[in-house]
Amino acid sequence: MSETVLLMAKVEELKIDRFVCFIAELLSETRDFPGCINIDIYQNDSNPEEFTFYENWESIGHYERYLAMRTEQGVMDTMASMLQTPPDIQYLKRLNI
Repeated sequence: MSETVLLMAKVEELKIDRFVCFIAELLSETRDFPGCINIDIYQNDSNPEEFTFYENWESIGHYERYLAMRTEQGVMDTMASMLQTPPDIQYLKRLNI
């Protein structure tokens, strides 16, 4: 069974274009990372500063290894420099009902 990860980020208004370009450059490597099933990025129509990363991973462990790799690369620090607040990461389990 896969695990769903939601990462919500609120980007500084003047850094939105830079943020989008930065994330776009990383997506190919993210999608190729072991355990990544898929990742989609959404921007809120009514508040363009708000982004949601909708991700499916084979396990939380796979995601945590990915996050550790991105942290070691400095990606998380660069991303944080464009955000208004730290990202909100939530782990979701789908109910088979």
